[in-house]
Amino acid sequence: MRISSVTKFATWRLVRCSCIRYTVSMEPASSIISALGGPTVVAEAIGIHRTRVSMWQAPRDRGGTNGHVPYRHVARLMELARERGVELGPADFMPPIDGAA
Repeated sequence: MRISSVTKFATWRLVRCSCIRYTVSMEPASSIISALGGPTVVAEAIGIHRTRVSMWQAPRDRGGTNGHVPYRHVARLMELARERGVELGPADFMPPIDGAA
């Protein structure tokens, strides 16, 4: 059976959109990772694999942390932020309150 290019594109869009949905809603990890230069930069700074950092942006049912940055990494990430001139404080690591705009 041959899969048409339209089917491939539709499947790719579905997968791509579901990934975007997870990363956009997984705060504060998504914002912190982006501000510091991405998962590779963050991973190198704290000495873990890039995929572990990416999983901070994934929901718990997919093995992620639901947007939470593990506490043991907060101090090093704040140090990295200072080194890079990024304004990042302890409050930035708190998850958003439901219903807050």
